[in-house]
Amino acid sequence: MQLKKGTFKMLEGLIEDYPTMERYIKQVELEIEYPWQESDDNIGGSRSTATTSITERTGLKLATDKHLRLIRERKKALDKVVQTAKPETIKIIRLWYWTKPRTKTWDGIAEEVGYSKRMCHLLRNEFIESLGKELGEIN
Repeated sequence: MQLKKGTFKMLEGLIEDYPTMERYIKQVELEIEYPWQESDDNIGGSRSTATTSITERTGLKLATDKHLRLIRERKKALDKVVQTAKPETIKIIRLWYWTKPRTKTWDGIAEEVGYSKRMCHLLRNEFIESLGKELGEIN
């Protein structure tokens, strides 16, 4: 199946972000649990009008935050695709997307895994297509 260029690039971006996704999820969770609050110099004696506790609000926000939910869904989909992919495919993905700085060209990757350059591209495209299906981006 031929993917649209924008969809393909978006999926590639997710694959590149995969090694740091868990850390990013933890960072977003911490930002929700401990939000930045402007200091209040008002020394008045009025009470807070909030009807829920801070713990309840934090728990509710962690459970319903759209951005956090989207990141978790994408991480879960990537986990599934990585677990079901062939070891050769994972090696190609690791060498092309997760090794920073990128030290090999497609020819170098092909030589290392023992496949042709064309076969490496096909395995990469198969991986990206599987991710797109798992995320519901393609049928």
